[in-house]
Amino acid sequence: MLVASASADDRALHFSQFGYLLGVYLPKDERKMCHRGFGFVTLSDEISAEYTSQKVHRILGQMCVSRCYHVYDR
Repeated sequence: MLVASASADDRALHFSQFGYLLGVYLPKDERKMCHRGFGFVTLSDEISAEYTSQKVHRILGQMCVSRCYHVYDR
């Protein structure tokens, strides 16, 4: 779970140390006008994504869990 003050830039800054980022997405809660406490980071290569998913991350002092999902273009 991300703290309410965590921004897409905070996530990008943290996860860019593991590889080239293609994108960061934080789904918004329309009623609360903030993100929903989770997000998605797209890394450019599978090796970086796998490595990143094996780590425990702290963003703004909050522990975050990452998972690796594979997306294949057809």
